[in-house]
Amino acid sequence: MARQPVSQVEGGSGELEGQFAHRAQQGDQQAFDWLMQRHLKGIYNLVLRMLPGDQEAAQDLVQDTFLSAFRSLGSFRRECRIATWFHRIAVNKVLNYRSKRRLKVVQLDAGAEHQPLQLVDCQPGPVQRLEEAELRRMLEQSVGQLPEGLRLVFVMRELQQKSYEEISEILETTPEAVRVRLHRAKKELLKSLRPYLDQAGKENR
Repeated sequence: MARQPVSQVEGGSGELEGQFAHRAQQGDQQAFDWLMQRHLKGIYNLVLRMLPGDQEAAQDLVQDTFLSAFRSLGSFRRECRIATWFHRIAVNKVLNYRSKRRLKVVQLDAGAEHQPLQLVDCQPGPVQRLEEAELRRMLEQSVGQLPEGLRLVFVMRELQQKSYEEISEILETTPEAVRVRLHRAKKELLKSLRPYLDQAGKENR
């Protein structure tokens, strides 16, 4: 029986991805391409945020991620979602790269072309906008200085809005461990930002 064209496959998001993953494992290149395009942006943003300022390396690692995924399709047992599997491969690629190059990350790139750090903005005036821009800059810098494990959890939870369960699957740990790391990350960020926040509070009195 001929395979059903990709454009005609139906089902919910999770069911649809499961169908495409199965077809990709059967050698359907078009199905794998569909999965790759569906998750390419999210994987790229994650990798770039872990390698701020190194866009070329990020692009290479993303390409390597999907190449490795394609070559290893036979080992994907569908015990987790294909998106989780892609992210797990990407995280391992980044950690291996950073381990070899011993990169020192000093800032988190959250430029306009990527998902920005969101701050509440209720029609602020010029002074408030300036203060928020400075706070955002300080926050980006502080996130970039977090220990690798804390930064990874913070980026996936707070910037990519992934669930604790999904992050735990990607990092092969427990949701509770993810919560602990996130709490520690926020505690470290608050400690880093405290001098700025205290100074801003004094100036606004």
